[in-house]
Amino acid sequence: MTAQLEECYLTLEDQYEEAGLQRVYGDIEDSDEKLLSVYMYEERELIKEEGVQRKAAFQIESPPEEDVLNLQLKEQLEKTVNQLKVAVDHIKNELKRARSALSSENTILEECKTIKTGFAKKLAEAQESGNSQRLPNKFTEKSRRLRAEIRYTSGELIKFADTYFPSHAVDGEEGNEDAAQCELKYIIEDLMNKGSNTADLDPFIELQPGEYWTPYIETLVKAGIAVYHPQDARKICLADFRL
Repeated sequence: MTAQLEECYLTLEDQYEEAGLQRVYGDIEDSDEKLLSVYMYEERELIKEEGVQRKAAFQIESPPEEDVLNLQLKEQLEKTVNQLKVAVDHIKNELKRARSALSSENTILEECKTIKTGFAKKLAEAQESGNSQRLPNKFTEKSRRLRAEIRYTSGELIKFADTYFPSHAVDGEEGNEDAAQCELKYIIEDLMNKGSNTADLDPFIELQPGEYWTPYIETLVKAGIAVYHPQDARKICLADFRL
């Protein structure tokens, strides 16, 4: 320890001599005094170093405000781009489904056009041959039987509806003896008339408030007799039993 102290002290004295300064304490023989001089020198050096470090710390430049704004803008743009990518994927899927549905509808349309062309051709041939007003007796008899079966079935349907689905007060008028009544048979009749009217391309009937009882409508839908309009729940039509 004494040797190290002596070496440190001599180094300190040499530095002072090289700098042209006076020696720290001249010739000091006492080791404690030498140690004290070394500590004092180190303390001064540390204080100087601390001052230098403090000054350097205050001189650290913060990033320009423009760079911060650019980083924030870049982050916002990345978020927007990611959101747009998700939206584009969703739109692509919807477009794919729409194209598939359009293709199916075009196929059905072409088939309908083919059937219409065939019927028109047959009608023209019948008119040219003079047989358009003279239906075969077999066809006339078959048509008569079909009409009779329809009348019978309609009568049985009305009896069934009167027996198991009696008239009921319309929505919101339950308990009112003078309230308007809703009858299931009349709803079915309206659906059949609307569906069989070839001059009207819209087979749907609109459910007017105060003219029907919701449970009867739900009964027809659940039984597969009627279906809701795909875009308007206030409209129903007779189910297409040909499908």
